[in-house]
Amino acid sequence: TNLVIWGDDSKLNEFSSNQIFFDYLYIPSGKVPDSMGVKGETEKFETDRLVKITRGNIKLEIDDVLYWFLAIKYYFQEDYAKALVNFKKLTFEKDINKVFFCNIADCYGHLDSINEAKEYYEKAIRLDSNYLYPHNNYGLLLQYKLKKIKTAEQHYKKALSIDSNSANTHYNYALLLYEEYNDFTNAETHLKTALKLDSNNFLSHISYAILLQDNTNDTVNTKKHFEKAIELSPKNAKGYYYYGNFLALKTNETTKARRNFEKGIEFSYNDGEAYYYYARFLHTMRDWDGAIINYQKCLEFNPQFIAIAHSNLGNILGYIKGDTIGARKNFEKAIELDPKHAGIYYSYACYLADKTNNKAKTKMFFEKVLYLYPKSIEIRDRYASYLANELNDNSNAKKQFKKAIGLNPESVEANKNYAIFLLLTLHDTLNAQKYLKKVIALNRRTS
Repeated sequence: TNLVIWGDDSKLNEFSSNQIFFDYLYIPSGKVPDSMGVKGETEKFETDRLVKITRGNIKLEIDDVLYWFLAIKYYFQEDYAKALVNFKKLTFEKDINKVFFCNIADCYGHLDSINEAKEYYEKAIRLDSNYLYPHNNYGLLLQYKLKKIKTAEQHYKKALSIDSNSANTHYNYALLLYEEYNDFTNAETHLKTALKLDSNNFLSHISYAILLQDNTNDTVNTKKHFEKAIELSPKNAKGYYYYGNFLALKTNETTKARRNFEKGIEFSYNDGEAYYYYARFLHTMRDWDGAIINYQKCLEFNPQFIAIAHSNLGNILGYIKGDTIGARKNFEKAIELDPKHAGIYYSYACYLADKTNNKAKTKMFFEKVLYLYPKSIEIRDRYASYLANELNDNSNAKKQFKKAIGLNPESVEANKNYAIFLLLTLHDTLNAQKYLKKVIALNRRTS
């Protein structure tokens, strides 16, 4: 059977796109509370600058102080609409307004008023093109909301040309390099620089640990950075469940992994990801009931992995519990939520192939996943087998097997599967022997 768990093992983009957007604020002390999850720059903007009588109007200055602190209060309470109202009431002279243009852009970004956020970042930059903060933060808007990667990169580079010691810009640029260009080498360089400049940044340690986890076998340093992150922020759920995920996937320390997942849930504060990662762990441990409970708990909080959670839940209900209605509802909900996720289509196609007789629908979903992910040898081979064994469509099966080999002529699996098809289905002994000999040669070469 194909009881697959689709979850995109913790890559950096799982951590970045929802958590690090618009997460700085220019506050009076220049210090940002741990709960903010800082990724942008923070300017030391002292309160005494607010009470300078520059226009001979004490009342106006006192009002500005009030609006300023109200704006900050509402911002930290995540009431961005009220924060925005108070930021826009501030009445500072032109050379100071660039700071508040950034704050206003922030609020608009949180409220998903993307065009307005863009407008105010650009206003700040027009006032002072060598002002670091709007370049850094506009880069985030461009990268994660507008998907203008090249332009985002230009703003990160500009920010670093203004201040090469901006730890947060190094961090943001590292994530762009890795997420968008899969450039591990340069991403690592910028993350190391970010950590050198700010060794106590929770998110930098977490992201560097994930970078090492996904690209190296350096379990020692990966552990070190996860554990440093937890030390820095011992009540932040993310540190625990990302570390648990690493321990489960890479070191097989399941008891320690379980403790970290449970600690993550303890500090989750309605964070659906904590339940998602724990559910995936229980899924792999074949604790089906535990996995179901935690997937369902995850769905209550609508996290970024909600579509995959529905898909994985569909798998358990369909394969393990025999709940065909529940399986279908969850798979179809997953597709509705993320109609471009190839893994979800593949999971559903395999379930339909294994557990139903709906051949037309099964074929449709295999073709959909190949449209989204045409370079997968595994999926082409699986579809070819279905065409041959269930639909007796040997002609198209043969085409799919050959396309799989075309993707990688050195693939042992692709050549072996085609040889078996030739021998057992087409009874083409001569060509089957040819591909089996190739398989033997490839095995010898890699052994």
